[in-house]
Amino acid sequence: MSDESGLSELEPLSEEPVPTGGRPSVGGTTAERPPFRELDQAPQHLKMAAAIVFFSGLLPWAGHGGGPLVFLGAKAGVVLGLWLWLQQIDNNWDGSGADALKGLAKADLFKPRKAARPRRAKAGQPVTSVSSHFPTALHVLALLTLIGSCIVLPLMEDGYKGAEGPIPLEGMAMAELCVLAWAGGTMLHLRAYERWGPFNPIFPMMFLAFAIGGLFQAGMGLGSDSAFKIFQIVGGTAVSMGGAFAVYTIGEAMVAAKKEGNIKKAAALEARRAARSSRSSNGN
Repeated sequence: MSDESGLSELEPLSEEPVPTGGRPSVGGTTAERPPFRELDQAPQHLKMAAAIVFFSGLLPWAGHGGGPLVFLGAKAGVVLGLWLWLQQIDNNWDGSGADALKGLAKADLFKPRKAARPRRAKAGQPVTSVSSHFPTALHVLALLTLIGSCIVLPLMEDGYKGAEGPIPLEGMAMAELCVLAWAGGTMLHLRAYERWGPFNPIFPMMFLAFAIGGLFQAGMGLGSDSAFKIFQIVGGTAVSMGGAFAVYTIGEAMVAAKKEGNIKKAAALEARRAARSSRSSNGN
């Protein structure tokens, strides 16, 4: 969910046209803020996978038997925490977040930074990084909301009573809520990445556990007599598929990086050949 490299306290955009493709050039007076970073295929697929897991995670797929406090209250709290973090990202970038939260979004908890701008290279050179407020009071509020929803509320839920007495739910309920939070956080992380934030590969790597866990819960649902078994089967299967898709994007990224490396290597070899040929021609 990191948005440490979004933009904050931006000046209005220049009236001159802003380039829409490729890595943006922010030199001269072209623009005060670069256009969004264009996502490669792997991060686009990761965004789709995270959305699949997120919306599947709204179902009670983990088979814990929790009541309304978990099904409704905790999941609503996770969505609220993610929304708060989204406001921080949007406020950092162009000030478009909720007006009521702008003060919290700019309240740096550590040493305040200077007004953030793109780190400009020479005219015509691409933006390589930008800076923003981090951490702020809004970051902390969002994080506390997520922790309270994923950990505290499940501990307050009694669960339902089966034929042999109360059925414990805390662990599975927490896992279900954390999957929901991580999937939503991955979408936010990619939103910040589009706005020239960094990319952290741990986000897609964590989906491997979701792929395995979702499949396991779907299998458990097939042999269950719970009234929630349909949610366990459908939700677990969808979470597993989304998790597997996210893991697949790691391979996609590695293949793309290898191809790009081969292209750069071939270009460097060709440049050296051209240089040797030029020296030979000058020598003759």
